[in-house]
Amino acid sequence: MERTFGTNVPLIKPHRIQMTCSYDKHKAQLRAVTDKCLVLEVAADQARVVRRDRDRLAQLLTVKSNDMTHLRRQTDALQKQLSNVHALVTKLTRQVDVLERAKGTADATVRFTSK
Repeated sequence: MERTFGTNVPLIKPHRIQMTCSYDKHKAQLRAVTDKCLVLEVAADQARVVRRDRDRLAQLLTVKSNDMTHLRRQTDALQKQLSNVHALVTKLTRQVDVLERAKGTADATVRFTSK
């Protein structure tokens, strides 16, 4: 039978008190570590979501960049084609001018000889 001090409450032995304090201390430490783990798990989930969004945006940016490169090539090709057409129009305009001058000279010659 355990000793009591005039009450019906048994006396707790000193090593039991130490064990209880150690247990409570370790339990509090475990709770703190568990809370930290939960916080880290939430942060890891958020990091996964951010990483997934970053990868999706990088892929979208790559597709848009490829589209822009393709459009730039098409624009350059059209610009070159337009430049070629402009050169041809300039050449044809010069030829028309030469022909009109030649026609004017021919008309003048015909008028001069017919008088």
